[in-house]
Amino acid sequence: SAVDLVLTQRVMRNVFQSQPKYLNDLGEALPLVCGAMNAASLQLMRQALDDAHASTLSADSVRDTCLYLSDCALTLLALMRVYHESAVVCWRHSLLQTLAATHCQLVAATRRGSALHDTGLIDDALQKRLR
Repeated sequence: SAVDLVLTQRVMRNVFQSQPKYLNDLGEALPLVCGAMNAASLQLMRQALDDAHASTLSADSVRDTCLYLSDCALTLLALMRVYHESAVVCWRHSLLQTLAATHCQLVAATRRGSALHDTGLIDDALQKRLR
């Protein structure tokens, strides 16, 4: 509810104001998170581009990668929603570009993986996560 959001925002603001180093910690963690997101989506795309693996690219592999990436993105979105100043840190560390790149890599992987073409796995996995 709106009351819960306002209360959570207040609590997060107080936490970050009393411990300013937490924002620095976020800045140090974001390159690792962005790197892990890129690595996961690139690995899936490489498997799809490798003709030997393209036909065996599994739905579970795509689903797991998609859920991992959506968990990362939604966690950061939740933080930005309750503590707006964290968005500046995310922007500085190119989170938006990372999200765009991982999305493109996931779409390319599912289009390339012949057994997964037009299966809607990304949409299906995201819909389950957003419920």
